[in-house]
Amino acid sequence: MNKYRLHPKASNAVMDDESGIALYSECSGRSAFLKNQHQKLAIEMVSNKLLDTFSSIDMQSWLNIDNEELYKLENWLVENKFIVKHS
Repeated sequence: MNKYRLHPKASNAVMDDESGIALYSECSGRSAFLKNQHQKLAIEMVSNKLLDTFSSIDMQSWLNIDNEELYKLENWLVENKFIVKHS
């Protein structure tokens, strides 16, 4: 299980309608949208958790995705400097 945190040069914001979280990486100049897959998920809590450490399992639960999608997403988010591995 990998542990991550938001990249120091990345920012996140909760969408006003709580449909998900927008991410922006100053390093890559890219933005991403993580869609809220749970009606009752406290999206504000997820947004705050990104500032701390979170696991692959957390991310899989938030996004309701299978292992293959999770693996691809983790790699893409790391490569584009949205998140960094935390030891």
